[in-house]
Amino acid sequence: MRTKRFVLRLSLLLVIAGGLLGARLAAGFWQFETAELAALAGDGSTDWTEVIAVIAEEAIQLFFGFTSGQ
Repeated sequence: MRTKRFVLRLSLLLVIAGGLLGARLAAGFWQFETAELAALAGDGSTDWTEVIAVIAEEAIQLFFGFTSGQ
């Protein structure tokens, strides 16, 4: 019973450490294009579909950047 508890705690610690490392890497590599969002909200009539599309496109580019292997 003791070894199961140790393995469970070790696994939880590794998952938390991996999540923190992933968050740090994402924050360091993802450069969000704020100029596009400023242009969308410039006249006061914001089309939220466009805003969501820009954010989704940036997230997809982030994913492609991580999986490209370059």
